[in-house]
Amino acid sequence: MTRNILELGPRLGELARRAEVHKETIRYRYRKHFVERGLVVQANLDYQRLGLERLIIVSHAARTFEPHIIPIMSALSEMCYLTGFSQTTLEGVYIMQVVVPTELREECVRTYERLQQMGIFPDMQILRFEEVRSVPMKPEYYDFSNDSWAYDWQSEEITGVALIPSGKAEVERYDHVDLLLLKELDRDASQSTKAIAKRLNLPYKMLQYHQYNHVLERGLLKGYRILWQGTTFNEKSEKAKSRRHTYLCVALLVLGTTDGQRAKLIANLNQVPFLWFEASDPHYYAEFFVPIDFYSDFLKRVRWLALATGTRPRVFVIDQSKALRFTIAYRLFNPATRKWRLDSREVIARFENLVLNVNNSGGDWT
Repeated sequence: MTRNILELGPRLGELARRAEVHKETIRYRYRKHFVERGLVVQANLDYQRLGLERLIIVSHAARTFEPHIIPIMSALSEMCYLTGFSQTTLEGVYIMQVVVPTELREECVRTYERLQQMGIFPDMQILRFEEVRSVPMKPEYYDFSNDSWAYDWQSEEITGVALIPSGKAEVERYDHVDLLLLKELDRDASQSTKAIAKRLNLPYKMLQYHQYNHVLERGLLKGYRILWQGTTFNEKSEKAKSRRHTYLCVALLVLGTTDGQRAKLIANLNQVPFLWFEASDPHYYAEFFVPIDFYSDFLKRVRWLALATGTRPRVFVIDQSKALRFTIAYRLFNPATRKWRLDSREVIARFENLVLNVNNSGGDWT
């Protein structure tokens, strides 16, 4: 059932037909093993078909602006395509993820570089990635009854494969309604179309048409992901937070990798069931949610892999109390022209006002 959910999402009728069992059987198992255990299912958006690219930004925030970091990041999510950020526990570095339309990428980079020049993010690194994916859950290692993982680090055969690029998908046509629907499915894919229509205040028949004839027919979804690490979503703020004290969130960054190095990194780390997100070419970046009991074994694997690949990975432990994920920046899409927008002058003016207020008075910024 879990593997089918990763492909089809929590469409119980379709899952029942695929498994050739009664729908009520699937409903019971889904409620018992997913809903009651807080395992949320979300849609994986196909960013290539949407014409969107990924930037990952690594930087400290200037000490003066640390008290204002939440409104700063919220403003960037509204105005400059930020889709999430987290802070590391030891270095206090912020890792920011930006999903931006290809045609606006360079302007977006310049806008973030301007924030660096203002002194808000003084040591900013902006990294571009050609290959990005959300890694599917490996249910064969997970005990749904006990909410626990079983993985033998010693017996796992470590192999290498040739690096095969996934190729570029053609950008599809879509409109504002499609983005609203994708935003909701990205938040919680278990919502019914009727519930989404009510939430968005849109006609049910129209939304159903867009779901089947645009979103599904044009391949705007790239499967589904299961939030097995216990992430929850705040509907009012449209922000996601992850459960603490059960998993350690770890980010791995290797700069300037060769094809051969990336092939070994990808092949080996994809065997680890705790891999959550991966980006590569020309660098390598990955995020893991590692059960606390397995953290030492995980670090040994990373150390071995660094020696085997001749790389020097940076390992960041994420403070999950200082990590948020935002929805896709649907508000920056113009429904009339069906084009994305970025008003860099407005962004810069807003942050110049922040710098002025903080430097002059040290007061709150809104």
